[in-house]
Amino acid sequence: MRKALKYAFVAAMVALCLLPLASMLCGYQGKNLENRPLAQEPSLFNGDKLNTQFPIEFDDYFDDHFGLREEMVTLINALTEAIFGDTLNDKVVIGKDDMYFYSETMGDYTGTALLSDGELMRAAKIIKLLSDSAETSGATFAFTIAPNKNSIYPEYMPDYILKATDETNRERLAGYLRELGVDYIDLYGELTALKAQADEKGELIYYVHDTHWNMRGAILFYRDIMDRLGGKYEPYDDSRLSVSYDYSGDLHCFVSPAAEGQFEDVSYLPAGGYEIADKKNPERDSVFETYNDKNSLSLMLYRDSFVKVLVPYISSEVGRVRYSTVFPYDFTDIGDGFDAVIIELVERNIPNLTKHLPTVYANRLEGIGDITGDVEAYGRCDKKKGWIFGCFDAYDYNPLTDTLAVMLNCGGRTYVYEAFPMLDSSMEVLAREHFGDAYAQSGFALTLPEDMTQGEYSFSFILLRSDTAVGSGELGTITIE
Repeated sequence: MRKALKYAFVAAMVALCLLPLASMLCGYQGKNLENRPLAQEPSLFNGDKLNTQFPIEFDDYFDDHFGLREEMVTLINALTEAIFGDTLNDKVVIGKDDMYFYSETMGDYTGTALLSDGELMRAAKIIKLLSDSAETSGATFAFTIAPNKNSIYPEYMPDYILKATDETNRERLAGYLRELGVDYIDLYGELTALKAQADEKGELIYYVHDTHWNMRGAILFYRDIMDRLGGKYEPYDDSRLSVSYDYSGDLHCFVSPAAEGQFEDVSYLPAGGYEIADKKNPERDSVFETYNDKNSLSLMLYRDSFVKVLVPYISSEVGRVRYSTVFPYDFTDIGDGFDAVIIELVERNIPNLTKHLPTVYANRLEGIGDITGDVEAYGRCDKKKGWIFGCFDAYDYNPLTDTLAVMLNCGGRTYVYEAFPMLDSSMEVLAREHFGDAYAQSGFALTLPEDMTQGEYSFSFILLRSDTAVGSGELGTITIE
């Protein structure tokens, strides 16, 4: 009898192990409910050559597509959560009252991912230059940060995750933006006030198993946008709120992809009366436009996933809206007659502001005056992209008050353009070698305007302060064809 039970157990385990493969061979197709692209089926050959990465690629593909994957992931995570109060998914942190948080926000919450003052000053200056570019095109500009869920609901975070400081990149960056006169929409302040009201009613303004705000929270940003555009609009008050209980969420799908969500979802109805241009798909395309005949208002909105839920509401109220998730930001086409340019960035992505050069044609500077001193600098160019970038001695550089510029000379013609305080990755080794610990603050980079006169230009670097200008010798040449 005992031997029969052993055989039965072994047979059951073998059958269980073969079940995923058998279901795949029978044509089982799981759904991609996770907020990431799944691995694509690999090919044994790349053209006429053997694909040497096939074993690794096939392993990734099988991990993402094996039969009954969603059901097994759901079962295993449910067991580990019941026994240990956590799951095996490293993207999800389980908080109190079954509240899920995104693991990538933990550094912001604890204060262990704080940027330096110099980094945040440079980020603020980059946003300021984007603001200047928008205003030069005739548009108003505003910038906002969508708070991480644990910034609004810290009381639901697990007790074992402790804060090292109450300082945040969000509040410090906001302070520098205000110093520079940038229109900053304080969503954290607005959402905190709304949360106090919602708590009294037993309501939430972020989803339970999702990283994002629900419509109670999102509608605040919609109203901020419409207030800046002017004109009348539908405010969507609570009398038009519709509630259902069939929502899951992105974090839910990481942990329990086979389990249907039964969490509260809220919406304001109706929202519609617009069209999407050029047969674009808002679920797939990184840039798309909507339009309607309601008014002549126009908006360029750089956004991430937090704005997805607002697309129907904004599009039904604004005559023309261009939405873009492209990063680095591409400002080369904001001259298409927009009334406003607005950037929304989720809190956890603040560090990205200083890592990638936006595509923005450089602003020309006039009346520079005499250059009264020298500064150590090194520069390079990318002729194909029209970039000039380099590094300089940033020992006493203040991004909030100083201006970085590049001077170009060609046959008696001289042009000076403002540069972004950004270090290109190709210059890091050189910058570290010459400027030590200050190397990260030493970058400058710009994209030359399209309408520059043809010719070969020599370029040099200039650091401008209120009472002086210091410069470098010639750093290189770039040909405009």
